[in-house]
Amino acid sequence: MAIYSVLEPPVRDEASLAGAVVIKDGFSVLAFIAPLIWFLWYRMRLEALGVLVISAVLGSVSMIPGLEAVPLLGVLVSLFMGMEARNLRANALRRHGWVDWGVVVAASQEEA
Repeated sequence: MAIYSVLEPPVRDEASLAGAVVIKDGFSVLAFIAPLIWFLWYRMRLEALGVLVISAVLGSVSMIPGLEAVPLLGVLVSLFMGMEARNLRANALRRHGWVDWGVVVAASQEEA
């Protein structure tokens, strides 16, 4: 069983439950491997820009002699994105007016 957050669209009518977004709580492997692509796939431009800036800064700093351990920070950033990407997606939807419907425990996303 997994935990899912359910968010309703900003416009509430009879079909709002059909347009609800179900987000599974937990680690996202794709966001760990390619966080920029994951954020752009879900149209999270602000978060994608943040990942791009952080990656550029870490890449620039790693060119400085004596700071060879900086690329390991990139792995930590990817690990953080894998753990928090789904929460960031829910927060991005809330910023756009989506409303929390509730939390559901289900075996699959379709069941939720």
